[in-house]
Amino acid sequence: KAPQKKSEKVMAGKFTLQVGSHRTLAEAVEQVNEFKKNGLDAFYREVQIPGKGTWYRVGIGLFPSKEMAEKTAANWKTTKKLPSYIIQKVSE
Repeated sequence: KAPQKKSEKVMAGKFTLQVGSHRTLAEAVEQVNEFKKNGLDAFYREVQIPGKGTWYRVGIGLFPSKEMAEKTAANWKTTKKLPSYIIQKVSE
């Protein structure tokens, strides 16, 4: 019998530390590059916000749970000078 695959809900249940939200792609790319220079796994994603248009959210890291994101953020605050953030669920 073949092993069961993880459910779609588990596969999509990733969290990131959102550290920025920008109106322009250029601003998001600039912020991502700054974090990458400091050794952080940064990325941006385009989102459509009703009534506000397109925004580019900058995130650092992908974590399997909110708890893991919180634990890592606490560590990075002292070792990597992490800026203000919110924990966001990322749907893939």
